Amino acid sequence: MKYTRLVLLAIQIFISIVIISCDIIEPPYMTNYSSDNGDDGVVVKKILLEEFTGHLCPNCPEGKKVAQQLKELYGKKIVEISIHSGTFAKPLGGAFANDYRTTFGDEITAYFGVNQYPTGMISRTNYEGSTVISPSAWGSAISQIINEEPTIKIKIETAYNATSRKLEIDLTADMLSNLDGSYFITAFIVENGIISPQKTNDPEYPSGVIVDYEHNHVLRAAVNGTWGEKYTETGANTGDSFSFNYSITLNQSWKAENCKVVSYICNGETMEVIQVEEARVTN
Repeated sequence: MKYTRLVLLAIQIFISIVIISCDIIEPPYMTNYSSDNGDDGVVVKKILLEEFTGHLCPNCPEGKKVAQQLKELYGKKIVEISIHSGTFAKPLGGAFANDYRTTFGDEITAYFGVNQYPTGMISRTNYEGSTVISPSAWGSAISQIINEEPTIKIKIETAYNATSRKLEIDLTADMLSNLDGSYFITAFIVENGIISPQKTNDPEYPSGVIVDYEHNHVLRAAVNGTWGEKYTETGANTGDSFSFNYSITLNQSWKAENCKVVSYICNGETMEVIQVEEARVTN
């Protein structure tokens, strides 16, 4: 009997080891990447989610929910920019007096022909014949490119002076493979944690307004212009490294501790974003 118990115990231990051994998550990993891509020894391709929205758009909170779900799923592999533009973003006065529109956000909206809200772009790639797609398609579009090998590593370093509100930005882009053609590098400022009313269709809010709505990833400034600066005219080779330096004075109404720098590199012809990175303005 004692021998039988020992055998049964040994079998249980063996089964436990097998279960634990099978419970290994295989790469590519979806979460827990460092904010500075590659500082933990792993460089991954990150995806830019550009969401077109407005505080007068009652369907837009549902788009935000989809973006949050995708962020929870993929973690730091998703970088978001929320572009307030179009009729739904106009200020009305009263509770909706805030104006989150920008000239560069309007330029992006016009260039890509955005006329429905909420919609978005996934690294500006084409999905089923369109670059601008509805929230219901964001997940499928992301799944098509999320596991691609990165071609560039972007590193962002920031230095912020709280007195002058001047922000210094150093961008470094290292080539991980050869690229042909022209590419541009762009740097934006986005702000999180902005509390102001948002219209909604959610029956939980009979008034049709979420008074204390939190607007996140709001596009605030284009540091080097709407379309950025030319990264390379004729391509680049593995091992090449490029550096860019910018400075900007933050608007007094923005909370520096809630702001981030978002930088991406896109193809000069297709506008497809091949890598994106973000970093906090303050540590």
